[in-house]
Amino acid sequence: MEQEHDGGPPAASPGTDRKPDSRRSRSTLEQNDASLSERGTSGARFLIVFGILGVLLLAATNVLGVWSTPWQTAARKEAVRLATERREAERKEAAAREMRVAAERETAKKKAAEDAARRQAAEREKEAQDAARQKAERDARLQREAQKQRLDEARRKFEELAKKEAAPPRPQPPIVPEAPRAERPAVPQAPIVPQTRVEQPSPPPAPAPPQTAREQDTSVPRAVEILEKLRKGADPKEALRPPVAVPPVAAKPPPPEALENKAPESRVASAKQGQPNIASTSCRTDRSHVVALDACSELIERFPDFAEAYFVRGWALSQRRDFKRAIDDLTRVVELNPYHARAYAQRASAHHATRAHGAAIEDYTRAIGLSPKDAALYNNRGLARTFVPDLPGALADYSRAIEINPKYALAYYNRGRVHWRDGRKGELALADLSRAIELDPALPFAFAVRAEINAEMGKHADAIADFTRVIAIEPNGSGAYVSRARSYVETGEFDKALADANRAIELFRSSPEAFIERGRAKEAKGDLPAAIADYRRALSIAPDHQAARGHLTRVGEK
Repeated sequence: MEQEHDGGPPAASPGTDRKPDSRRSRSTLEQNDASLSERGTSGARFLIVFGILGVLLLAATNVLGVWSTPWQTAARKEAVRLATERREAERKEAAAREMRVAAERETAKKKAAEDAARRQAAEREKEAQDAARQKAERDARLQREAQKQRLDEARRKFEELAKKEAAPPRPQPPIVPEAPRAERPAVPQAPIVPQTRVEQPSPPPAPAPPQTAREQDTSVPRAVEILEKLRKGADPKEALRPPVAVPPVAAKPPPPEALENKAPESRVASAKQGQPNIASTSCRTDRSHVVALDACSELIERFPDFAEAYFVRGWALSQRRDFKRAIDDLTRVVELNPYHARAYAQRASAHHATRAHGAAIEDYTRAIGLSPKDAALYNNRGLARTFVPDLPGALADYSRAIEINPKYALAYYNRGRVHWRDGRKGELALADLSRAIELDPALPFAFAVRAEINAEMGKHADAIADFTRVIAIEPNGSGAYVSRARSYVETGEFDKALADANRAIELFRSSPEAFIERGRAKEAKGDLPAAIADYRRALSIAPDHQAARGHLTRVGEK
């Protein structure tokens, strides 16, 4: 039988020498304890433990930042730099955001202000339009009321006229026509408008016999004509003025070429049959060009071949500076009447105004052929020739004008100017200009031209006297002050030169010559910086002014 045991080591089998395996019956822990107890403790174990603790301590202090390795330090610095840059970028972005918000706020404020200003401007414009509309309505109402009053007055006068026409007319004494007005001397202006002669009105008709019953019936068309004129806004006195009866005249054929050099009086065309006497209308050169233009247009509409109406309308259009239409009307005049000298002269003046000097010379030549004793025509042709330029021809024309009219001041003036242009013939020019001033002391440009010639010839005392006369005639002209200041500088009167230059600058602040003369006077008095400032001011006004640039170069300035 097997023997039971209480868990101890099994008994050895009989007949064997082996010791019982006590180590196998022990657990691993027990074996480790036993091994330790058998071997004991050594110093190495303590070193290991302390090494581990040191490593842990170093790791902890490294984590806490007590110490660090070089690469950790570099990494930490890089992290700090990146963080700093990130914060700086965030700060800049915040500042930019604030600036954008401020700019948007400012833009919104400006837009609101512009909208408010635009609304205010629109309101003001609307108020102005309303005021203008109300004024126009008020003026139209007043005009309608005035027209109604004129119509009522005309109707009342027409009724009185009808009553008078119904009664047998009484013979009236013949009306003596007014004497033609004497021609006024030519006004000194350039270009010179050709002088024209005022035609004498035709003799008045003889007293009309009593009207017959058939003739009295024409009062109805007459009334219609009066009311139509009043409806167009005509003056009641003009509308109620009875038409002048013109006896029928047979139209004369144009004279032959053989009469080309005869006096112009033999070639004045008479009014054609049915055309009114132009002296009895408002289509005259002694009326306002506005009134004459309307009156002549009405006459031309009724009488398309009325040469004198075309002539007066051409003159009126020239006064309005509508030279193209004026030339058309005056061309129509010479087509209807090839011997109308005044039409050629007026058309020449229109050509001169449009700088067509060749055409002007041709027309003046035709007018002179028709009226060879008209000094103004020679003077005007001479003026046109100076623009071509044909100075010998201009001198000949001015001399011929003076030969015809020895007291023609304007011809002397023009000839003096041509003498100066044609080779600087100073003495001849001064003689003609002095004669022009003697004949017409109120000729300011004659004094000015004579003063300029005297100054250029070195006669500054005479030039100063003439410039003083020009200033007395035209005190608000800056040019005379500038020129007199130049002569004062040449004569050494620098204070007077400064006074004249300052006065010229007051009258015209954009005059480079005034600043130059003031600079010359200041330089002569020793104030070079002020003179340079004036020269620079003149150059700023006119960057290409050679005199200003020359003065600056002379004093060593660029």
